[in-house]
Amino acid sequence: MKKKLGLFLPEVSSDYNKVSASIWIRALQMVKHYQKLGFDVRINNPFRLYDIAIVYRLATKKNLLLCKALRKTAKKVYFDSVVNYFVEHSGCNTEQVYYQKKIAEVCDGLICSTENIASYAKRFNSNIHIMDDPIDTEYFHLQKSNINYHNPIFGWSGVSSKAFFLNKYANIIDNKVVLICDDKIHNQKIDFNFTYIPWRYETFSKHLLDCDIAFLPRTYIDDPYNLGHSSFKALVFAITGIPIIANKLPSYEKLASLYESIVFLEENADNIDSCINKLIAKPAPDTTKIRSFYSCENQALRLRSFFFNEKTV
Repeated sequence: MKKKLGLFLPEVSSDYNKVSASIWIRALQMVKHYQKLGFDVRINNPFRLYDIAIVYRLATKKNLLLCKALRKTAKKVYFDSVVNYFVEHSGCNTEQVYYQKKIAEVCDGLICSTENIASYAKRFNSNIHIMDDPIDTEYFHLQKSNINYHNPIFGWSGVSSKAFFLNKYANIIDNKVVLICDDKIHNQKIDFNFTYIPWRYETFSKHLLDCDIAFLPRTYIDDPYNLGHSSFKALVFAITGIPIIANKLPSYEKLASLYESIVFLEENADNIDSCINKLIAKPAPDTTKIRSFYSCENQALRLRSFFFNEKTV
């Protein structure tokens, strides 16, 4: 008999352009992989019995009440945590911390997107699984070739409000950077000229190839919000075989253990030329390890192992 898996999301659409990134990355694109493992998957249907229920994303009173209600209809209830709501910081207020802690206490376990978030979460629930943001290797099948290290086009992708991190390097990337993001970028204070490419799921993987080097600075990384940042922003470039210059976030260090074509600004005194020279000295980008470790298939297998105490992949 198939195990019944319920996913409870704050937003749902078959069009990934219409939902938050974390929702399609961690939930919607995973449905077919859970089904391949034999799960009977339903979304936002509280009126049935489940073996496993996963509540996603938001630390709110609504989700606390949902978790409590699911305790009556699901054998196990888990919360998927992609933001560190376990302590107050620049991206989290007192109310969110309160509800996140209460949710953690109610649930059978927590699924965290990074080790950093897990280090805070374990104070309130010891049953934790780290599920890095999964990557669809069929969607990200294109591979970069002929990287121009000597006159590179830099690439950045993300929410436009975070593009200000690039301003520090305006004189270096001026007229030499592609921003793949939402159209609100035109309302941001950007101190350099750039090529704008609208973020669309249908074209995103193809447009990554317009970049030679991913440039992913983060001008402050010493607070719980930024330290909990997932690897996905860098991972999409890495999976495409594009070298990366970035700040030394914990999730990026983990990625670097599997993908050699990353250099960190902190280790090069913020000198971009030094970073590029180190990339040139490295072997050609090899995506073999990350395509295995971060793949949706293997992430689904590891999560199933966590649920049922099976041997891990």
